[in-house]
Amino acid sequence: MSNFTYKAFDFTIDSALELPGFPSTTGESDVLITEGTVPHQLKRPSACGLFFQAQSTEWLLTLERIAGVRFHIRDGREIVVERMP
Repeated sequence: MSNFTYKAFDFTIDSALELPGFPSTTGESDVLITEGTVPHQLKRPSACGLFFQAQSTEWLLTLERIAGVRFHIRDGREIVVERMP
């Protein structure tokens, strides 16, 4: 269960992280944001760039050196955030 629920871009977002600037709401979530461990690479990505890897149902965004964070998006509904020390 998350600590915060927001409405943004016509989605209800349940988030373990506070997202300043987004209005609070209630209701069933469309997107879940949690903190956890993000993989260093995807298995067999179909596209790769300097800061990302992608395949049909997953996307990995690595901003360790820029913002100290990595994101793993799955099925367009779940975002796992890993903050770097």
